Amino acid sequence: MEYIMEYLKLLTTLAKTEKSYQYDEIIKLLKHPVEFEEIPLITRTGREKPFLKILSQKQLNLFFLNTAIFYINNINLMAKDILIDNDLSICITYPDISSESHNLYSFYIPNICIYRSKYENTFKNYPVLNLENFSWLHEYSSDFNYKDIFNIVYSKFDDGFGHEIFRIFLLKKKDI
Repeated sequence: MEYIMEYLKLLTTLAKTEKSYQYDEIIKLLKHPVEFEEIPLITRTGREKPFLKILSQKQLNLFFLNTAIFYINNINLMAKDILIDNDLSICITYPDISSESHNLYSFYIPNICIYRSKYENTFKNYPVLNLENFSWLHEYSSDFNYKDIFNIVYSKFDDGFGHEIFRIFLLKKKDI
């Protein structure tokens, strides 16, 4: 029971610390949208450290994914009219799977992605991700039936500096 209480305290601390996920900030973003905006679940190095004291890196991947799902579900619920009025959609992204941040953290930090709905068709046409090559995501997709909830696709492009960006999108099936 003590473990659960510690976990809930950390979750509350994360919600208070990450200003970009507080109601006013999300509403500001939605009311004054850009074409494509990604907000990392953790915006500063070091904010993950308290979680590492009680969660393994594997558990941390799942915790952050579940937290991202929680946020997109609640944003869809609480800001549905704003999303519709501004022709916006929302999904989860892992922006650069081969990035230095994974090498730094040894786990993946998802983003909440807010984008103009006109990109929906583009995203729908991205190749489906072969989950066999991403064991951490494959396991969660199977264990928690995320394959039934999300279409998991990817894009690859060169950043112009000789570095390939590999981005994973988790698009809610009801939204596409």
